Amino acid sequence: MSVSAYQAQNNEETMQEPLDVFVLRKAVTGSYVVGSYHRVIGPVFLDVFRSVGRHHGLTLDLDRAHRFERSAVDIDAFLAKLDKSNCESGGHTGDFASLCNHSSVTPESLAAWARATPWIEVLAPAPPLYLGAFGSAVERDSPWTPEVSQALRFSAREILLEPSLRRIEPHGRFVSLTAGHATTTNSQKAAQEPWVNHPLEADLAWSMWQLSVRYGFDDVNARQAALRHAAAAGWESAAAGVIEISGHIARSPELRQSFETGRALCHSTNYMITNAQGNR
Repeated sequence: MSVSAYQAQNNEETMQEPLDVFVLRKAVTGSYVVGSYHRVIGPVFLDVFRSVGRHHGLTLDLDRAHRFERSAVDIDAFLAKLDKSNCESGGHTGDFASLCNHSSVTPESLAAWARATPWIEVLAPAPPLYLGAFGSAVERDSPWTPEVSQALRFSAREILLEPSLRRIEPHGRFVSLTAGHATTTNSQKAAQEPWVNHPLEADLAWSMWQLSVRYGFDDVNARQAALRHAAAAGWESAAAGVIEISGHIARSPELRQSFETGRALCHSTNYMITNAQGNR
C-alpha cells in the first residue's frame, strides 16, 4: 500500500465515530415541560438549576425549561418550593426578582401569580439538546446545543467509572452515537401519549369543587385540577387550530380564563420555536 493510500485510510478511520461514544441528551422522546402564560411577561416555564444547592425556579427561555419524565411531574410539590427562590441567586435568572427586572411586575405579584395560575404539562416542543461542555457539575449556565456534532463526547468507561458523571444524569440521558446520530434503546422510548378529554375532565372536577363548597369544605385539589384541565384544553385547541370552545369550558368564566391561558401559551411557544429555527 502506498504512503498516500495509507494516510487516506488512516484519516478515514480517524473520522469515524468510536462505537462506545455517548452524549448527554436533555430532551428525550416523551419528556415534558410545564408552563403557563403571564399577560405582561409572556410564557413562563418551570426550571431546576444550581446556584448554591438545588433551586426550583422559573425561566422565560424554553430551552432552559426543565424536562420532566412522563407521569413524574409533581407540579404542586414544585410550586411549594418556588418561594425559596424568591431572592437573588448569585446572578442566575431563575428567581422572581431577576425575571421582573425588565417589566413592571413585582417579585411579590409574580410569586402570587405562580401560585394561582394553571400550569400546563405538555410534551416538550423543543428539539433535543445536547450538553456541550462539562466541568464538575451541570450548572444553569452550562452550554447546551441542538447540534449533536457539537455535543461533548463521553466514553462508556467514563460513564461507568467516573463518579462526577453520575451527578449529571438527572439532567438528561446518556445516549450512544450510531452513524453520527444519537440513539436510545426501545426501553427508553416513551409509550404512546394517552388521550385525555380535558374539557370533560375540567367540567367534572369543577362540579366536584362546587359540591365541596356547597357542603361546607373547599376541595382545593379539585379546583386546581379543573383549571389545569381547562388550560390543557386551550393548548390542544390552539394546536389543532380550533376556534370553538367546548360547553364544558364555556359554562364558567374561570374555566374559560384558564382555557385562554393555555391557548396563549401554545401560540407563544410556537412563535418562540419558529423564531429560534429561523435564527439557526
